[in-house]
Amino acid sequence: MRLFNRIAKAGAVALLTLPIATASGADDFTGILTELGNTAIRDLANDPQVISAVQTQNLTTYGYDQSQIDALDTKWANQTAINGPMVAETLGNPLSQHLLAVVEDNRGLFAEVFVTDHLGLNVGQSHVTSDYWQGDEPKWDVPMHTDDIHIGEINFDDSSQSYVAHVSHPIHDPDTGSLIGVIVVGVNVEVLADLQ
Repeated sequence: MRLFNRIAKAGAVALLTLPIATASGADDFTGILTELGNTAIRDLANDPQVISAVQTQNLTTYGYDQSQIDALDTKWANQTAINGPMVAETLGNPLSQHLLAVVEDNRGLFAEVFVTDHLGLNVGQSHVTSDYWQGDEPKWDVPMHTDDIHIGEINFDDSSQSYVAHVSHPIHDPDTGSLIGVIVVGVNVEVLADLQ
């Protein structure tokens, strides 16, 4: 079943009373974004392909220090405009292709989806992110340190030309229950407002 359909069944009817999104209207969408985080985005966080990719990268990045993290983030930033090898490799990996399919399968509701490891480094993403390291941002920090979802402010997203709120959910190891990463979904709140 499409995630979009699961969202509709999870309570999107409540959207009938919501106003059109603006950068200052985040509170108007908190309820439905929280519901989305606790249903469809939670399902993505529990996706075996997501978990496996995060576990694999964590084996590689275990023990990285801040200088290694910063070097990767700088390398990424230098390659985003030219679709350099690091960017192309990440966007071409199986998890990124899976996340792109998730975005395409949800009729514009998701502007982007990306997954990080235990340090906040990208594992896969549907679209190019401006940063490779998310570890200094609330969308990663809050789920990793509170084991709860985080809903960011609504902002205009240039790439999708829409108003987007990032909803992040912790990713757990299914065997140990430990936190291993974070999934972040850019939700197009204009599409949410149109779900009727």
